[in-house]
Amino acid sequence: MKVIDFCGRQRRRQGSGAAAASRIGQRLKLAYDELVEEPVPERFTELLRALDEADSVAMPETARKGHR
Repeated sequence: MKVIDFCGRQRRRQGSGAAAASRIGQRLKLAYDELVEEPVPERFTELLRALDEADSVAMPETARKGHR
C-alpha cells in the first residue's frame, strides 16, 4: 500500500499499525526515562517550597489536616 508523506511524496507503508505504535511507544518510553533522570531545577524547588510555606500561613491547622 502506498501512502503520502507530509512532503507530498509517495512511499510504501512500512509495517502494520500495531508495529508502528509499538515503535512509537518504545521511543516515547526512552525519551521519558531520560527526562525523569534529569535533576529538578533549583528554581522549581524554591517555588514549590514557597508555595508550601504560603499554604501553611494561609490555612488554619485544622483545615490543613483535611487538605492533604
